[in-house]
Amino acid sequence: MKACRQAGLSMVELMVGLTVGLLVIAAAATVFADQLQHTRRSVVQARLHQDLRAAATLLVRDLRRAGHWQSALRQTRWPAQENPYSEVTVSDAQQNIAYHYSRDEEADNDVVDAGEQFGFRVAQQVLYTRAGTGQWQSLTDRQVLRITRLQFELEAQPVSAEQACLAAC
Repeated sequence: MKACRQAGLSMVELMVGLTVGLLVIAAAATVFADQLQHTRRSVVQARLHQDLRAAATLLVRDLRRAGHWQSALRQTRWPAQENPYSEVTVSDAQQNIAYHYSRDEEADNDVVDAGEQFGFRVAQQVLYTRAGTGQWQSLTDRQVLRITRLQFELEAQPVSAEQACLAAC
């Protein structure tokens, strides 16, 4: 008996090889798609956290300036003059805060002008700021971040006149 030499693949071997190859490619595509979806979620979550952090930082830094009077020491005389920038108001179910501060000493004439009026508010799930121009500008994008609740509460912190006088004198 003479042995036959095979020169190629049989149809069954070819079909089995293609099936195994397709299964490997399908598994790799599924892993790749899952990885893309996970990466996308991570990027969206990172953007959300960054937007929240940036808005909170801006809000805190600007609120700390509320009531700042650039020429307060120059105005120290008797009788004492009231700080024209001291008014801070919270309204609209505590979701809107308005305040003033002096931006520069040259323009400081003890009267609050339109360029020194600031504030924050939440409207239609968006955080807005009024940056001294009188116009409200959005800080957050409703498509990315929806602010459902933001509440402002005023808290008085008394300062000893003795400490203030030592610093000023």
